[in-house]
Amino acid sequence: MADKCNYRDRSDAYSCARPRAMDEWCVFHFENNGVRPAPEFQQHLNGLIQVKDGDWRGFVFPRELTLRDISFDFRVDMTRAKVGALNLVGCKFHQEVDLSEILCAGDFTANSCNFAKDLNCNKAQFAGEFNWSSIIDGTARFNGCEFVKSARVYGQFNGKAEWSSSRFSDSALFHGGWIAFMNVGTDAAGTIPFVSKPLFSGETHLDGIDFRRAGRTRFEKVDFSKAFVRDTDFRGVTLHDITWATINGRRAIYDEVWDRETEARHAPMLPKLEAAYRTIRVCIEESKDFNTASDFYFGEMQARRKQMTPLRRHVVSVEALYWLLSGYGCRPARAFGVLLLLVGLHALITGALLYGAGFHLPDPELTAKALNRTLILLLPLRGNGGITPLGGWWFLLDFVFGVCAVIQTALFVLALRGRIKRG
Repeated sequence: MADKCNYRDRSDAYSCARPRAMDEWCVFHFENNGVRPAPEFQQHLNGLIQVKDGDWRGFVFPRELTLRDISFDFRVDMTRAKVGALNLVGCKFHQEVDLSEILCAGDFTANSCNFAKDLNCNKAQFAGEFNWSSIIDGTARFNGCEFVKSARVYGQFNGKAEWSSSRFSDSALFHGGWIAFMNVGTDAAGTIPFVSKPLFSGETHLDGIDFRRAGRTRFEKVDFSKAFVRDTDFRGVTLHDITWATINGRRAIYDEVWDRETEARHAPMLPKLEAAYRTIRVCIEESKDFNTASDFYFGEMQARRKQMTPLRRHVVSVEALYWLLSGYGCRPARAFGVLLLLVGLHALITGALLYGAGFHLPDPELTAKALNRTLILLLPLRGNGGITPLGGWWFLLDFVFGVCAVIQTALFVLALRGRIKRG
């Protein structure tokens, strides 16, 4: 009986049972396969495909491997395999595919493939260009991957898509919307029709990603309504035509939506929410989308305020007053409402104290006098003529209301200016 291959994985949990062919290795684990002719290796691999043997763990593939138009109705496991360029073209994978910890020294291409179940690429290293334009219905896991050169991601991720803690050392493009590279056939004129499909349809993990070339990273027509983004610095990244989650009508990050809907709320997540909102706000402001940036500034301030003690959160802090008086400068209607409240309250106090028991709101003459005095004092639209000179605590009352009115007017003008600018 021939001796078995000497291949063992790192944990010795797996050992190859195939017979030795070269030194101490089988034909698939021989370390010099990289210099062997690809057709010779392909012939042996075709034999495994015919017998539906997808246990390819630790294989040392040739410099370039192409799998084209093959239907895999068995599980394929390429954990910790080594390959030069890997091209998957028009293949259909009906069972799970595991490429975790694979080392791809050349370009990786997955074009017009269909993955019916999960795809695991955790901790894979892609030293060449990464080109993805395929459909996956299960969970796609690219957690902790290293993308050394440019990465382009199209296609459809219909299940959960996980990219957590990955590193993109060069340019990266995530593009949804109109696509024409799928196997959709041709129309009556013989041309390939365009199909509009979202890139991400399920829960998406874009958290903890390191974009080393943020200025060359772009998300185009991508749905972020179920995307986690915490611990990822998006400053410098281009975000164009993005669909965001919403909370009470404002655009928000999904991390906050998830935090509100789960038992995790609130304190542990709030610093991460604040940082995530801040980096995305800066990114959006750089693209001149001030309307969306306003919503993210609102979310940033909310996350900051909620980290405070109850007293400071609601009353004794600049953030609390900023929220109450103008909605962080993003709500001109609220700022105007508070200004009207100040005017009405001052007019009411003035009428009640100056005109005594004879003053009541239905009295048009006295009400007009009180309101006239308030408007002249709080909103100096004309001179001070006709105002009854008062001293003592009356002066203090008028002074306090006057200062508050000036501040509130400024807040209203700034909020209104921001709304016009965003519009």
